[in-house]
Amino acid sequence: MLRPALSRSCFASIGLGMLLSASASLTAVGQVYSSGVLHTAGGGTSLTPVSPSRLRCTDGSGVGALQVELHTFSAWGGGVTADLTPVINAAVGDGEIKIKIRGWDGTIKGTCRVTISPGGVLHEEYDFTPIDAAAVRWALLDQHDRVIAEGTTAGPVISWTVEVPLGVDCNKCFTSAERTPGSGGGGGGGGGSSTAMREARQGFFDVAVAVSGLGIPPVPGVHGIVVSPEPCAGLPENCPPSWTDIASMELETIGIAELDLLDAHLGTFDVQCVGVGDAQMEETCGPGVPTCPTSERRLPVRNLGSSGEDGIEIKWPPVKRPASGGSGGAGGANGGMVAKSKRCPECPPGHVTLMKAFDDDGMEVMRMTEVENPATGDIDLYMDAAGMGSGLVEASFHGSGGALIVALPFSPTDSIHYAGGPGEFATTEWSGLRYRKCCPSDPQDICVYGSVMISGVESISIRPMSPTSPRAASSMRITSNDPEGIVIDSASLRGRVPGDMNCDGMVNNFDIDPFVTAVLGAAGYWAAYPDCDIRNGDVDFSGATNNFDIDPFVDCVLNSGCQ
Repeated sequence: MLRPALSRSCFASIGLGMLLSASASLTAVGQVYSSGVLHTAGGGTSLTPVSPSRLRCTDGSGVGALQVELHTFSAWGGGVTADLTPVINAAVGDGEIKIKIRGWDGTIKGTCRVTISPGGVLHEEYDFTPIDAAAVRWALLDQHDRVIAEGTTAGPVISWTVEVPLGVDCNKCFTSAERTPGSGGGGGGGGGSSTAMREARQGFFDVAVAVSGLGIPPVPGVHGIVVSPEPCAGLPENCPPSWTDIASMELETIGIAELDLLDAHLGTFDVQCVGVGDAQMEETCGPGVPTCPTSERRLPVRNLGSSGEDGIEIKWPPVKRPASGGSGGAGGANGGMVAKSKRCPECPPGHVTLMKAFDDDGMEVMRMTEVENPATGDIDLYMDAAGMGSGLVEASFHGSGGALIVALPFSPTDSIHYAGGPGEFATTEWSGLRYRKCCPSDPQDICVYGSVMISGVESISIRPMSPTSPRAASSMRITSNDPEGIVIDSASLRGRVPGDMNCDGMVNNFDIDPFVTAVLGAAGYWAAYPDCDIRNGDVDFSGATNNFDIDPFVDCVLNSGCQ
């Protein structure tokens, strides 16, 4: 699961939300967008934005009965962060948070209860009785998402106790995500259904906690917990999915009169999507359609103001080491996305779209700036990789069938100029350290350096030249003042597999030479494999690829995967 850089503690949940019509009242009392996600208050709860990503929920009666519903509008999942630190550090009194997962049919699919006692003790229970779960699988994860303990509890209810060290911020995350039965790592195994299922995840990302009550000795050093309801406990394959038709999450409290929610997000395309500024996100499959094929899903980002500071941030989850006995890995910090900026005939031209890529430490890796001419609709594209210590980027222009026409160096002051027009789509994609742009329709004439014309261009590929500190992009932020908004068409993960140094999806002898190159130096590795992630070589999960990875890498090659 992704670790929000600024979150304190988090509750996350997923849902398929009923799509709002264009006439829906978004200014009604108790309806507020935070991080691009719609929050609705119930009872006497009031919602006060503290910042675009932080929402204060207050019970006007003072008795501690908050009611907030999050409409995540996602067939993939999503979640939200809650700052539990003030509650845990309270001098007296207990509190309870209850999270109900509601489906499209209006029924509750499962409930999570968290009883908070002063002193950092959390008593937790998941109850999947409404979906007749036969068992619940669980897994405890370390800071690298490696499974350090796992098991299965019979029946639909599972409970445990968490002890949080005093004097630290509590980073608590509840989330649900789609998984495939039988997949390794993160508790995603087993199950009788051959279709996709759901798993609930919690995270303690800046502090390690101790977990007890799962039938094993207390486990220290836990950063994450995964629970997965199993409808048939491994019995016939035709048993129904346990948890797929989620519409929203309802959060209620007892004895907690104020709670800050922040970093709400959608799990669209199996990545974390967070609204920036005043932007609003609503995943669409069509009006009122709860689910649809992956190829038809879109994530429109609307309500972009004239400042150009509204938009979306897309984050890729960190690498996950498989459970004992597995091979390969799920997820990856290095991925690709496709964004479409739509222009309509009625919309006047003239807007700026800024795309920034960041690494796991929040440092800017690279940026692209698209400036549209308000008179003609033509676009100027500016490129800057100074965040990697690269003064120049290389732009490769491709024609029909991807054939290379020419590759040229560009400085941050140089631009690539091409024609725009009403009703067209400009498609951009980021993968590894390479940025690609595809022309809206037929091959175009591209102007570079203000006077040089390149004809028949179908796509442009851009990457930094000789970066001094190359870093893989793990998140991308797109902001714009386009009144029509932007549309995220897809965000696909590269299968980041520990030990896979040539990014062919396998671990074998062909990875030896690139592994040696990576150990000798990051710059040489990135030059040879610009679309790969050097951290695939960090097979001992120390945070770096170096000589200490040699012996475990040899084991990975001998076993066709890292165990």
